[in-house]
Amino acid sequence: MYERAASKSSYNIVKDSESEQNGMEVSDDDNSAERRQNGVEAHNNNDSPSELAKLSELEMKTVENLEQQRMELQEENEKLMGLYEIAMHERDEIRRRLSSYEQNRVESRGELHCPEKHVEVDGENCLQSCAPPIYPGTKVSMEEICARLLNVEQAFVDFDGVLREIAATEEGLQQKQEEFRSLELLSSEMQDKKALVDKKLSALSYSLSNFSSSVAYFEQREVRAKARVNASVSYFRKKKDELARLQVCKEDAEANLRRIQQSKIELRSILEVLKSKIEEKNQRQESEKVLFAIDNIEKVDNTSQRNWQVCGKASELLKYEEEKNKLQSEMKLSREKLVFIRREVEDWSKRLDKIEGEIQVVQMDTQKGSKSVEEMEFALQTVIQEKETLLEITENGMSEIQSMILEYQQCVFDTDLKEAELKTLEEELQLGFGRIEELRKMRAAASEKMTKLLQNTSSHSCSADDKMEE
Repeated sequence: MYERAASKSSYNIVKDSESEQNGMEVSDDDNSAERRQNGVEAHNNNDSPSELAKLSELEMKTVENLEQQRMELQEENEKLMGLYEIAMHERDEIRRRLSSYEQNRVESRGELHCPEKHVEVDGENCLQSCAPPIYPGTKVSMEEICARLLNVEQAFVDFDGVLREIAATEEGLQQKQEEFRSLELLSSEMQDKKALVDKKLSALSYSLSNFSSSVAYFEQREVRAKARVNASVSYFRKKKDELARLQVCKEDAEANLRRIQQSKIELRSILEVLKSKIEEKNQRQESEKVLFAIDNIEKVDNTSQRNWQVCGKASELLKYEEEKNKLQSEMKLSREKLVFIRREVEDWSKRLDKIEGEIQVVQMDTQKGSKSVEEMEFALQTVIQEKETLLEITENGMSEIQSMILEYQQCVFDTDLKEAELKTLEEELQLGFGRIEELRKMRAAASEKMTKLLQNTSSHSCSADDKMEE
């Protein structure tokens, strides 16, 4: 019985050491959770130097507490190992003494045993009479030792039960701590997701609130672009009409210039004809004058005939002179007309040059107007496309904001649910830590009780040995 109690003591001491290590791990997890929570709070406080110093001090205290707990566990394990060695030694000593005592009793009983067997009553009386005397003090001491050993065994059983409950509770706490860490990480991720969705929702709401003003702005741009297109088209049409008018003027000027040049050519030919006629008249007049002089010399004697011929020649000369004067007058008039025509040619040439210059300017303006119309129409199409894109984005944004609202509500629900689970699990952890403290106190009380029982049993076994030796 004492051997079984001692073996249970050895098993429980080893298990107690393992449980203490698990307790240290649970305490480490608890302290790491506290440090992480404090680190999160310090991070939320923008990592101020005072918070970092407090966090460092808290970690130092946690390390010191863990070191102190480790030292206490080592001392308690050494103490229990010492008690275990003492119990094993006492167990072996009691076994030896009990074995010696039983052997002495058997030897004494063998020497005093009676061989008669035919009368059972006499045999029994003989056995009773031959049995060695048992001292009352020794019997009481042995019974007391057995009772104390039973108490020690029960104390070991209770101690083992407390250790088992501590191990089970610490294992459950460790699982809950792992679950708490995973839930805490998941809750942090959900909080980040919630914050991200909230930011997106706020940005999208702000963008959609500005879309109405943006749509109005693009509508104003469209109106201005249409006005610019209309102005460009009007300017372009005006320049085209002006160009057509100038082309007509150019054609008229060219026609007039051709007509005047034709008149100039005709006048020049008329002048040439008149000039040739005048020259011919002059030659004939000179010839007539020469012939008239010759006739006057040859026919001086015939006076009457000479007078008649003189009168005929004079009339012809006068006629030639009149025709010459007439031709000269026509020639002068033709020259005056030619001068006038030349002036008209110069005027129409200048007009034509001016019209051609204006046509070039208007053509350049027309090209610029056409290019401006194309640019304005392209700008108008761009504004219309941008407005349509904005309207499409607005429609898509409305559907997107509805889906984001649903997502945000789901994030809020999931976050609140995880926070509630964290709160419940935290309360369970607090209860578990409280139960661990109670069990540790019970373990300390059981260990103290077991130590006292072992000491009392050891002292009583020594006194019993003394009595047995006496």
